[in-house]
Amino acid sequence: MNPSAPRRTTPAASGTASGATSGRTPGPAPTPGALTLALRELSHLLLNYRSTWRGSLVSTVAVPIVTLAAMAYGMAPLLDGRAALLSAGTGGYLGFVGPGLLAATAMQVGVIEATYPVYGGATWHRHYYAVVNTPLRPVDVFHGQLLFIAFRLLLTSGAFLGALLLFGGVRSWWAAAIWPAAVLVGLAFAAPVAAYTVTLRRDAPIGILTRFVVLPLFLFSGTFYPVDELPGPLGTLAAFTPLHLGVSLCRDLASGTPRWGSSLPQTGALAVLLLVGLLAGRNTFRTRLYH
Repeated sequence: MNPSAPRRTTPAASGTASGATSGRTPGPAPTPGALTLALRELSHLLLNYRSTWRGSLVSTVAVPIVTLAAMAYGMAPLLDGRAALLSAGTGGYLGFVGPGLLAATAMQVGVIEATYPVYGGATWHRHYYAVVNTPLRPVDVFHGQLLFIAFRLLLTSGAFLGALLLFGGVRSWWAAAIWPAAVLVGLAFAAPVAAYTVTLRRDAPIGILTRFVVLPLFLFSGTFYPVDELPGPLGTLAAFTPLHLGVSLCRDLASGTPRWGSSLPQTGALAVLLLVGLLAGRNTFRTRLYH
């Protein structure tokens, strides 16, 4: 081989040399925003929901229709005219209990979606751990889960409100505002419950939560009768529960005459509870999924 012969430069070597000569290096890929990352987790949950949505039709559509039909054609004819305290200003017993049941249903949906699905993601099938090995962070998983809960609340509350309109439980255009109010009620419960559930290593506390917190709230927060009817300090305590705030808010909107002096503080209190849950969930999801 002649050492004086010119060397041939391969295309790869030539490209490398030219890149080095130009001094340009590829920059880092742009980091997606927090909302974009949360929407990625939401899209994953919606993809899973495509295979299970038929099973939720019973709780989302059938239960509200059957429940309100029983109230409209069963209990309301027996109670209207005899329970003036309940029917005053609400359009009868159905007008009183219907918005209360809507708020109570939103609470139940929020708690259900924030307990076993969250516990499963962190403990049973552990898909949360797989997700945080992608660019998604624990806070994105938490926010995506809450967005999915909001989606479920929109479906359930919308179906319940449609049934309420069908049976004459609301008679005002203010009824449209009940929909976002019910979603707020559900999220105000879902956020702190999800923040608590992700810390659990076993599922027994979930049963305790539903039996000794959710069920008493459902029965004693003014859903079926005014809390003033409860004896002594029990009525005062019930008046300050988050569910009673949501029940009163939905009931005032359904009546067509919202009392802003009470409706605005009720909305603010539920928003504060949601904010507390958001702040707590950011910490508990990070602690659980990074340790």
